[in-house]
Amino acid sequence: MNIVQCRSILGGLNNLHLPLKRCLSFNGWSKDTNSTMTKVETDAERIVGFPTSFLSLRALLSDELSAVALHLRKLVRTKHPLLKTARGILFDSKHNVQTRGLIVLLFAKSIAQHKSASLNLNEIYNSQRTLAELTELIHTAFLVHRGLTGVDTLMKQDSNNSRSEMELGNKMAVLSGDFLLANACVALSELRNSKVVNMMSSSIADMSHGFFILPESGDSPDPTSLSILPTSRKDWEDAIFLSQGSLISNACLSAVELANQNGEFAECASSFGKNLILAQQARADMQRITCINNNTNNNGNFNHYSTELSALPVVLLANKHGGSDWLKNFVYVDDVTNMSLVMKQKLSSEVSKQNSVLEECEEICRHHRDSALSALNVLPPGEARESLKLLTKTFTAS
Repeated sequence: MNIVQCRSILGGLNNLHLPLKRCLSFNGWSKDTNSTMTKVETDAERIVGFPTSFLSLRALLSDELSAVALHLRKLVRTKHPLLKTARGILFDSKHNVQTRGLIVLLFAKSIAQHKSASLNLNEIYNSQRTLAELTELIHTAFLVHRGLTGVDTLMKQDSNNSRSEMELGNKMAVLSGDFLLANACVALSELRNSKVVNMMSSSIADMSHGFFILPESGDSPDPTSLSILPTSRKDWEDAIFLSQGSLISNACLSAVELANQNGEFAECASSFGKNLILAQQARADMQRITCINNNTNNNGNFNHYSTELSALPVVLLANKHGGSDWLKNFVYVDDVTNMSLVMKQKLSSEVSKQNSVLEECEEICRHHRDSALSALNVLPPGEARESLKLLTKTFTAS
């Protein structure tokens, strides 16, 4: 199966309007910012030497996943979250470059240019490409796993959903995600480096942990489980690092290991990966909350999804006003359907009234951005380092 056939199978997905996944890509900016992002990514790919849009294409178009793509036809008229994930992987018009792999390649390329590097540029090039590919595979696997959702919830949201179809979607999410993770493990073994295997395996463990801390876009807010949500800056930073930052951090650390470098480069890699993700997510959280009033619909006061409750501005407010008990003020239980809904307009209005909280969010974003940029100063001067700095600034732009 080729990419044209795969897109043909999934063609109906382009018309779906499901909630955005939390970490599908670095997007959510204005049209002008997206245009800038495209230019920055194109320049970065030129430095790397090849397009990174489909680093994990070999796994996605394998015979095993071809069968899954055929079965996805059965879900096109449903609202199963796996459809949103599949559409995003193949049709994400705002962001079709696999940014995590691109960052790893730029980082590794910069280190390879250091005068003390023991490997020549061509020799490290093959290993860094494999590393970038497995990084994208791990990320994609978790996106697919996050297509797993509560069948009863989807049935209540839309009576047209079929229970058998929803259960089929869950089975495909589990099996497809596991298949991609298995491919990532094979790619890890091909690197023949036990330290890299250990670091990337720890990322998989961290992401699995983060999966159960932060709500997904398909999760309904359960008033009895609000206590697990982050309600302080430290809780939020820990949760975001586990779910997203650990992968970039350890991938950059692995690039250092593959170049036979350590010391200041290792510290640089760890700090850069962590702070880049925290800065980007702080910006995305601010935009998601402040834009609610501009994206209302016929049921604009409520939605089924609880991701807003873990956004940074809400977390900071919860920390000031009683933690998880305060969050209950924004969860409404429908007496007819017995479903819990987020009172998103009320939540957004509360945040908008607290200018100090938005200013604190801005300061947190700026702090992590500056920390990421400062970490990059350790790398050898060159196009790769400057491209990483430009990507960092663009990811965190307002």
